[in-house]
Order: sequence, then C-alpha cells, then structure tokens
Amino acid sequence: MPNSQTLNKAEVPQAFNRVAKRYDLMTSLSPGYGKSLRRSAARLELTPEKARVLDVCCGTGASTQAILDVFPYARPTGLDGSESMLAVARKRFALKPVEWRLGLSESLRATFAAERFDAVFTAFGLRNAESPQRMLEEARAVLAPGGRIVVHDYILDGKALSRLRWEALCRGIIEPMGLVMTRERQLFRYLRQSVIDFGTEAELTALMRDVGASNVTFESQPGWLNGLLGTWTLTFP
Repeated sequence: MPNSQTLNKAEVPQAFNRVAKRYDLMTSLSPGYGKSLRRSAARLELTPEKARVLDVCCGTGASTQAILDVFPYARPTGLDGSESMLAVARKRFALKPVEWRLGLSESLRATFAAERFDAVFTAFGLRNAESPQRMLEEARAVLAPGGRIVVHDYILDGKALSRLRWEALCRGIIEPMGLVMTRERQLFRYLRQSVIDFGTEAELTALMRDVGASNVTFESQPGWLNGLLGTWTLTFP
C-alpha cells in the first residue's frame, strides 16, 4: 500500500475500513471529544414529537451516541460509507434501537427515497464530501418541514496562526499517533490537508446560505480546540 501520498476523497471510506477497529481508541485519547459532540448535538433541539434524526457519516457511532445522550427519546439512523466502521457501530449499539445504512452522503435521496427526518447531524462529514454543496442539498431534501441541519467539523479562520496550530497538532500528535496505532499514514495526512482545503468559517457559512438556509449560525467550540472546531446550525423556511 503506498504511503507517500495523501488520499483522494473517493478513497476515504476504504481508508476508514482499515482503521475501524482502532478508531474509537484513538478518539478516546482526544480530550473533550465526546463532550464537544454532545454540545453540537444539543443544537438539534429535538422534541419527543420530532425525534427522527439522520446521522450522516456516523462512523463507529460516537456522534450517534452523542445524540442519544442529549435526546434519549431520539430515533437515530446512522449512515456511513465505510462497511467496517458500521460493523463496529452495529456491535456497539447491539441493544439499542438504531438503524444503520451503508451509503454515501451525496446520495441521501436515493438511499432514503420517501423517508424524511426531523433533523440531520453530521460530525466531520461535510469536509469529506466530494461536493459539500451537494451533500447539503441532499440533506435538505430528506428533511421534514421545520427540520434543521447541524454540522460539527474542524475549521480554520483564515489566519496564519490557526493554520500553524492545526499543522502543529497534526504533525506533532495526530499523524504520529495514527501511524503507531493503525499503521495508516495516508488517512491522517489526508485529515490534515482536508481541513486546510475546507475553507474558512465565512466561506462555509456562505455556502450553507446558498443551499437555501434561512438562518445559519456558527459557534466555535470552547476548550483547547477553540478556533479549530466549530458547529453550524442551519434552519430552513
């Protein structure tokens, strides 16, 4: 397997297949990982009457667990493009009423046909889409009237300092740890570059408005990743 190049986006699901068994161990070593997911999940503002939520790019289910931690009455459906990540999720949630689907974030209408969700949540998923705009359009298409989309992801603010912080974090911690724990070099190089290429908070907010959101709010997560990790909430007319 080549290890000198980064991945293209079409190769990302297979890369996650290779690291699935060690992925949860890695994220458990990131301080505040679960807490930040729960903070973003709370922005879904689900009620018992509106509790069907689609978790796009759910991975091994950490984001799905965050939804259930905040809204125990929620009825989540998790979708991911990696079969091995979903296999871990199914085992992890064997006794919980969560539905799992293998599929791509840019083909939600085809995957869910006439199904509609009260909210869509995606953690670290929009950045991995070949077309973030297409993914948001697909997410909106499967929303029930009055639904909302919440996006949780890494983001740079366009200033040199934020990029330096991100490069230092990846080169000093994430990439070496990923290589030691999974022997996977390409995926973690891709992670570093994907955040750099993702655009700024202002650019992403403009894109979200372009897909018809009537209101888009952004909040940078507190703590040690402040300025590098944030949450967007999209509501629609």
